[in-house]
Amino acid sequence: MQWRAILRLPIIRVASLACARRLDAPFEEVSPPPGVTIRVATTGDAPRLAAAMAGSEFRGSRLGVDDVARRFASGDGCLIAEAGEQVAYLSWIKFTDASMRRNGVEVPLRPDEAYIDAVFAMPSYRGQGLATAVAAARLTYLRDRGVKVAFGWVAPHNTPIIRVLQRAGYRIVGSISQLIWQVGSRTPMLNVVVAIDSAGADPSLQLCTPERVRCRTGLVIYRRRPA
Repeated sequence: MQWRAILRLPIIRVASLACARRLDAPFEEVSPPPGVTIRVATTGDAPRLAAAMAGSEFRGSRLGVDDVARRFASGDGCLIAEAGEQVAYLSWIKFTDASMRRNGVEVPLRPDEAYIDAVFAMPSYRGQGLATAVAAARLTYLRDRGVKVAFGWVAPHNTPIIRVLQRAGYRIVGSISQLIWQVGSRTPMLNVVVAIDSAGADPSLQLCTPERVRCRTGLVIYRRRPA
């Protein structure tokens, strides 16, 4: 098969970095911009959260009121930053798993762990420090719930979010790279799961290991590499 024909195949490459932070390590509180408050969302906020995300792709799909209500019913948490009556920023948190099901990756969590599932900023409020302020408030929220380790997945090219997480004390502990056949639905063909040895001194930060990461389809290769 010629290279041009290969390049026309419906195959995409998807990569994600795993970030982790212990909650017993110290952190600084960060004040939100003037006129903005941060709080824990409730089920009564479902219509406002759905409206804030309307028309935008959020984790690969659009969330309606019923979708948001189901997330709350499943035990997910959500922090929101409000400017008056407007939701300016929100952050979803899961306590059951750190899975990326759209890509066939399943990662069950332990009882004292949490996963920063997704964040969303209204375009008019981006670049104002909201992400940093919410990241700090989220640490307090998780610590108060008894969480000991928080995880997150982030795209390697998402430099702003990587910087926000690093300022909040997270470090990169691994990665997953996938080749996915995309015709109708996504079907991973190759999954390369890499654990970074810098996290080896603290087993609680290890996420990208055969014991923790399960890939539903395709060849799975587990590796370790130095920091």
